[in-house]
Amino acid sequence: MKRLLPLLFILPLLIFVSCEEIKNLIFSEDSIDDSEYSSVNQWVKCKQLGVSSLSSDGQLLDEHPINWNGNIATYHNGDIAYFNEYGFITRLIPSDSHAIYITNYIDKWKEDYILTLSMDGDTIGFENFEWDGLTRTWIEIDDDGSTYTVVHNKFGKVLSSERIWDDGSYYYREFEYMDDQRRELIAKSTLTPGGELDTLTEWIWDGNQCRVIYNPETFGVDYQYDITLNEYFEIISRTFYNRGDFVNSYSYEYECPGFEQIYP
Repeated sequence: MKRLLPLLFILPLLIFVSCEEIKNLIFSEDSIDDSEYSSVNQWVKCKQLGVSSLSSDGQLLDEHPINWNGNIATYHNGDIAYFNEYGFITRLIPSDSHAIYITNYIDKWKEDYILTLSMDGDTIGFENFEWDGLTRTWIEIDDDGSTYTVVHNKFGKVLSSERIWDDGSYYYREFEYMDDQRRELIAKSTLTPGGELDTLTEWIWDGNQCRVIYNPETFGVDYQYDITLNEYFEIISRTFYNRGDFVNSYSYEYECPGFEQIYP
């Protein structure tokens, strides 16, 4: 089943709640202090409100708001998404699709299954996930029967992912994080079981700002981008470069917190 859920998050967006109680939470003893970056030490998702496209000198080019009615979001392209109380999509109705995607969760954030329905209500796809603690496994039935095993940390971040095809092909990828377990440091991969890991991507942090660098030997392009996070680890700006030349830039607006706390 071709999963369209990740496509929705090409539009990450948010706004900050400025009341005194939220300030006390953000800068309390429970917060992470990374010298220049104070962040909330809980996993709480924010409501995405809009994304703006910017020129190289920061001038506004375009705006795409997201309209909310409770926990139902309508995107500028007509997509409609229903969220649960923790900020995860339970139902997605793409504007250009003849299908509805329904996701069920366990333990607040773990995907249990994804059901694909036709507009008439007939089942046209089903993907089931098995969990053992923070390890998820499933079989991708729509390609050639490859088996996935993904290990997460307590914030839902991927620590490692392994894919094995029926013909013996293999792909493994792993991630390292900073002490907050939220900000990536490096991603590596290999095409052979137990093989030497090659660097895919590096994240170079300076407080809440980061330069993300793709390994040109792996991807075949000299591609990188700069991001800035808010205190909830949401990206509030992103600027892309190709061979050092500006490609595009986006800023994101949020409402934080937008949903109930997931962890701890």
